[in-house]
Parts: sequence; C-alpha cells; structure tokens
Amino acid sequence: MPKVDATYLRERLYSIREIATLPSAVTRILMVTQNPHSTALDLAAEIVKDPALTLKVLRTVNSSFYGFNRRIQTVSDAVVLLGFTEVERIALAIAVISVLGSKREYARALTQLWRHSLAASVVAESLVEFDGLSGSQYAGIRVAGLLHDIGKAVLCQHFPDIYANLMSFMKKKRVSAYEAEIEIMNGVTHCDIGAWLADRWKLPIPIVEAIRLHQTPDKANDMQPLVELVYKADLLCYRLEIPAVVFEGEISHADENKGQFSDDLVHRVGDRLERQRDIMSAIATQAF
Repeated sequence: MPKVDATYLRERLYSIREIATLPSAVTRILMVTQNPHSTALDLAAEIVKDPALTLKVLRTVNSSFYGFNRRIQTVSDAVVLLGFTEVERIALAIAVISVLGSKREYARALTQLWRHSLAASVVAESLVEFDGLSGSQYAGIRVAGLLHDIGKAVLCQHFPDIYANLMSFMKKKRVSAYEAEIEIMNGVTHCDIGAWLADRWKLPIPIVEAIRLHQTPDKANDMQPLVELVYKADLLCYRLEIPAVVFEGEISHADENKGQFSDDLVHRVGDRLERQRDIMSAIATQAF
C-alpha cells in the first residue's frame, strides 16, 4: 500500500484553493471574540457583514430545535436571546463548515464530526468554568475545541485516495484511525493536517498547538494549557457517546483513560451537553 510523506501532504493541502484561505467573516469574528472588550453588538455587527452567514445563523436560531414562539428577525435579537457565547459558537461553526466543505457523500460522517466538534467546544469551555480557571491563556478554548478535528474533515473530503487507503488499512489490520494515519501517512495524522491548516489561517499559536497535540498532550509544555483541556474535552465527548467517527469501522476510544474523570464531572458535563444537544444538531445539519 503506497505511503505519502509530510511535504507532499502539506503542499497538496495548501494547493486546495477553497480551504487555503480563511474567509474574512471568520477572521473578523475571531478578532471580536478574542478581544475581552468586545460586546454582543460588536459580534452581531461582524456577522451581518456576510449576508450568507447571516442567513444561515438566522435559519439555525429559527429552526425547530430552538422552538422560539416568535421569529428572530436580526442577529442582534439572536445575541440578546441566546447570548454572546452561543451566537459566537453558531457563527464560527457554520462559517468553518462552509469553508471545509460538506460533500453529501460524506454527510453522515461529517454530521457526526461536527456534532462532536461542537460538543468538544462546549465541554472544553465547561472544564475552564468548573475548574475556576481564568486569564487570557484560556481565551481561545471554545475555538480550539471546535476546530480540534478539522484534519479529519479535510482528509475525507479532499484526500479521497488517502482516505480509501486508511479505510482499507483499518479493516485489514483492525487498528484505530489514528494508528492507520501514522502508518499510511508516515507519522502524519489528522492532528498535523488540522494544525497546518490552522497555522495557514494564521490562528493564534495556542489554538494551533491545541489542534496539533490534542491526541498527544504529553508533548505539550506547561505554557500550553489549551492542549490538556482539549484533550480532556475530546475524551469526555467519547465517554458521553458523542464520538468523531469519520472513518467507517473506526474504533472508538470511549473507555480510554476512563478512570481519570470523576463521576461528578461526567455528570455535570453530561447535563451541560444535554442542554446544548438541540443546537448542536441544528448547526451540524445546516451543512447539508
């Protein structure tokens, strides 16, 4: 089975025009959300600069998943009703899904991936809150959680030949997707691909590193707190049966390090996710 090297993968990734550049709408939203002095009105003002994004955000908040008794007419109204954090997550998720593509042949897998990514964003933010953490070093936690598995979306849609080889190797050797990636891509994984793309998009370094190391947090240093948080959020999502299963037959690591989480933490995170379940479904299905 042919293998590919990192240089080839990176060059091929950067040549994909539709994902090589981060849309201006996402850039503007990130600038607002990374600024501690930004207000809800600032966020709404940036979203409405993109008519297509505005339409999708309003369509999401007016979906049956929310069940408001009146129609939300403006993004400003949505921010007032749902809050800054919720609308930020909706807008960024929809924008990123639009960038990375939503090919219908992968609709089932991608819908599951986006649900997992949204859940990881909620869980990562919850871990910061539950642990009483504060400071600028945690500012990108929601974005890091949301984007940690973007490499999987890139692989299945833009590298179909490699994707097919990964599927074949997994079935033949009965290994996890991560192990198959290391073998087929000569040590490169979806974590690396996601980090390359995030770096290309000029996202903050802590977010890039959280994406790159979310499967290998032992490689992070003490100055990279987002890595450990996203790693834990990812595991908790699997523990709560919201996996990022993109490859057919992919092995779930739901029981991995199961003992490191207290029952109380799992219960609290589960409650938080249950309250967010409808909106995660609403956003994830917007792509198709």
